[in-house]
Amino acid sequence: MEQQIHEQTTGMNVHKDVEPIEINGKKYKLRRLGILDVFAFMEIIQKVMAKGNKELVGRIKGAMAEQSEELVSAIIFHGFPACKEPILEWISDLIDVPKDDYINPEIFPIQSHLDILESIITHPDIEVFFMKLKEMAKEKGAFSKIKEQFGKSS
Repeated sequence: MEQQIHEQTTGMNVHKDVEPIEINGKKYKLRRLGILDVFAFMEIIQKVMAKGNKELVGRIKGAMAEQSEELVSAIIFHGFPACKEPILEWISDLIDVPKDDYINPEIFPIQSHLDILESIITHPDIEVFFMKLKEMAKEKGAFSKIKEQFGKSS
């Protein structure tokens, strides 16, 4: 089922329902993303960049410059050592399970985390969010101020 979002907001259709992920016979569904997720993700980005790993900061800035969905995977994969707790809390919240369950390999075997990450990266709300960022980037001013703030974090 598709929900039509106002064109001035997104310019595209967003699937309201995200396919559930089946892990050990149980289905988990990523919830819709909202403004609190943006703030959580921005906090993770700032913490990762504050750690000062120049290669990591370069990858993040490159993904930000392109406003690509790859930013999500770059932050989670490369930023994990720097921000393990906020990332685990955010992901467990997205699938509505306690963090202690999410890190339990009996409930979530190692390969299931890759399935969840793939589902996050391809989440329709992520795609819409980055599409909107790309549109903003074309309009000088609005997005450059956001990029400038992230640049100050490094």
